[in-house]
Amino acid sequence: GYYQAAYAISGSLPGFVFSAMGADFLPRVAAAKDEREAMATTERQIQAGLLMGTPLIVTLLSLGDWCVRLLYADGFTAALPLLNWMIWGVFLRLFAWPLAYWLLARGSNRAMIVIEGVSAVLMTVLAVALLGSFGLVGCAMGFAFGQGLYALLLILVARRRSGSWVGWSTLAWAAVCVGICLAAQVFAFQRPSGVWAFVPAVLSVVMAGVLYLQLLRRP
Repeated sequence: GYYQAAYAISGSLPGFVFSAMGADFLPRVAAAKDEREAMATTERQIQAGLLMGTPLIVTLLSLGDWCVRLLYADGFTAALPLLNWMIWGVFLRLFAWPLAYWLLARGSNRAMIVIEGVSAVLMTVLAVALLGSFGLVGCAMGFAFGQGLYALLLILVARRRSGSWVGWSTLAWAAVCVGICLAAQVFAFQRPSGVWAFVPAVLSVVMAGVLYLQLLRRP
């Protein structure tokens, strides 16, 4: 029950980002004239996904305790340590899923099946291996680490198929988002009370809004 609660909460808010990705991004990357254009489109989608998803990740990291209490009984507070790890797994999906859609859209169905299969096996093995040392939290850690390996596999396949690595600007964008999320988690560990608990979520939404407006003004 704790695992299912953490899994449901971690994917609740960012879920619309992934839904929009399938509806809008997949047709655009499939229509790209060559792999260079497809990869450029993919990198823009990664940046857009991080821009939209990071405030939601920050909200879950900083207000995870509130979310558990609001959606479940007080006895489910034991799910909070699992939730933090699973949120990081979902964050890694923001980076990995555009690459997965790119691979699927460019006709590499076999490679996609292999990667999904290997990723599923790795997450299962990691969860079982970490369960003995960390208990139920180890299962959530296995999910997060598995998502990291999934992203790494997709980056390597993208390099082999397109001939180029993910650009430094995209990696820098991801690094900034990681830093923001880490700051939110550290802030949450201080257990702020009252309106202070909402500070990271509000700041991240404002920052994302400013960046989004700047992107819209670009020619």
